[in-house]
Amino acid sequence: MKPFAHLPDRDAYATVRGPVYQVNLTIFRWLDLTQGQSLELESGEDIDLVAAALSSETFSSERLLEQIKHRESSLTLRSVSVLETLGNAIAHREQNPGHTLFFRDSTNAPIGKERRQPGEELPDAWLEARPEARRRTAS
Repeated sequence: MKPFAHLPDRDAYATVRGPVYQVNLTIFRWLDLTQGQSLELESGEDIDLVAAALSSETFSSERLLEQIKHRESSLTLRSVSVLETLGNAIAHREQNPGHTLFFRDSTNAPIGKERRQPGEELPDAWLEARPEARRRTAS
C-alpha cells in the first residue's frame, strides 16, 4: 500500500495565519516594553501600547493603537483594509477627545502599485515606504 495522499489546500494555514501573526507581534511588543508602559489587547485595536503620562489626571496617557493584518496580497491606499484602518483612527479620535493617540498598521503585505488619478497627490511617507524608493535612497 502506498502512503496516504493529502488533498492540496486542506490544511488550516489560511484560518490560523492571522491569529498566529498577531500573537507573534504581541510577544515582540511585550518583550520591548519599558517602565511605565503596558499592553492592552483587543481594547482599542489589536494591540494598544499605553504609556502613563507624567500627570495627576486619572486617564492621562499616550496610547499607540496597532492594527495587525496578515495578508496574501499587496496593499495600496485604496485597499479596503487601509481605508478601514483610517476610518477607525478617525472614530477613535472622535470618541476620545483629549487623549494622545497614535496609530500603527502592521502587516506582512508589500506596498502595491498605486494608480494615481490626474492631479492626485499621495502622502510622501507612503511613497517613501515603497521598496524601490528605499533602494534608490540606499544607492
